[in-house]
Amino acid sequence: PGQFVEGVLFELERGLVIAGRVVDQDGNGVGSVRVYGSTKHGQMRSDDQTNDYGTFELPGFMPAQEVYVHAYKDGLASRPFEAVQIGDVDVTGLQIVLVPEASISGTIVDAQGNPLTGAGVYAQATDDSGRGRSAGSEAGGKFMIGQLGAGEYRMYASRSASGPYGGPSPLEVVTLKEGQKVEGLRLVLNVAGEGELHDIEGRV
Repeated sequence: PGQFVEGVLFELERGLVIAGRVVDQDGNGVGSVRVYGSTKHGQMRSDDQTNDYGTFELPGFMPAQEVYVHAYKDGLASRPFEAVQIGDVDVTGLQIVLVPEASISGTIVDAQGNPLTGAGVYAQATDDSGRGRSAGSEAGGKFMIGQLGAGEYRMYASRSASGPYGGPSPLEVVTLKEGQKVEGLRLVLNVAGEGELHDIEGRV
């Protein structure tokens, strides 16, 4: 009883790897890009940052998994594509294309119409990819969520920028085209922290 054993080493398996390259629309490698891989609903995740040539490796996956891969950098987001199907060996040669980001901006107010500073908004893709970005509101209740790729996003909110977000269902679903800027989104948070969305205006 109470015995301590030191110096024991455990060998962890590396798992299967998804490797590839992040490029711009001209096919040039892009460095310092954060790349994420996740299984359905984010049950298993891996991430890496590209080197100067745009290459990355995402280790730790298992055979027969479907993995969604996406990447972000300031002003840019990856173009969505189908989930990567993993077999019994590493997946190599994956190419991710960065395109101009889409964004969602607006204001958060309370039930009396007073702007909320320090509240949070979260945009989560409606597919199984786990893609999503969040932002905290600033003075006047203003917020902007960037680095979004094309697709449909569920909108959630919280009185705290760190979450938790939501309620039993999303407040709204916003559809974005590549590079689109949706502006004028007005979010009303009630006492319980749930809310409604009003006055959505999409501009390209």
